[in-house]
Amino acid sequence: MWRSRVDWKINRLHFAAVAICLTVPGMAGAEPFTANGLQFSDENGGFRIVSLSGTGHRNDPFVLVEEITEDRPAVLVIRGLSQRSDAANNLSSFSSFSLVKVVVNKTGRSWSGFDHELREAMDQPSGYMDGLSFDQPQVGPRPFVSDRFQAANEIREPHDTLRYRDGAVASGQTVRFSLFITDPTPRQEFFLIQRPYWPVAWLK
Repeated sequence: MWRSRVDWKINRLHFAAVAICLTVPGMAGAEPFTANGLQFSDENGGFRIVSLSGTGHRNDPFVLVEEITEDRPAVLVIRGLSQRSDAANNLSSFSSFSLVKVVVNKTGRSWSGFDHELREAMDQPSGYMDGLSFDQPQVGPRPFVSDRFQAANEIREPHDTLRYRDGAVASGQTVRFSLFITDPTPRQEFFLIQRPYWPVAWLK
């Protein structure tokens, strides 16, 4: 029953935030957004954060609305996980949060796939031993889903990646992803690298 209430709330936030970003093109995206102890930043460019809401709990996920505007990986910087209390998720040995990403495609190209990759350091992939993952212990809600891609493959080695495929997102359209991130040994800062794919690149 809670799932339907959460979906209804997410959809309301989704459409409200997308309406704002489409009608106010001059909105700035340089300042980080903070909710319930976590900070989300678009400081590396290539995209901008439009809004953030929610608490990150299973029944009230963070809802992050973004616009991707450039043909390069969009690196989301996330800070504060090491200080975050996880009592609400009943995972005393893990730091974790539930995240819904609503992404507006403003690149001028249609996407045929989309990767999310986690890294603790920008210059090296996240390996098995660092603990950071898309819920490898499988303690949170599953499966990972999207409203425009039919499948999501989990790549655990040599890097932590969720690869969404079998779908399309035209320029100007939005796509929604549901993620759950865990780390038993969290750092103050980590990165979520977002890579949309175009049809020609997807076939290589």
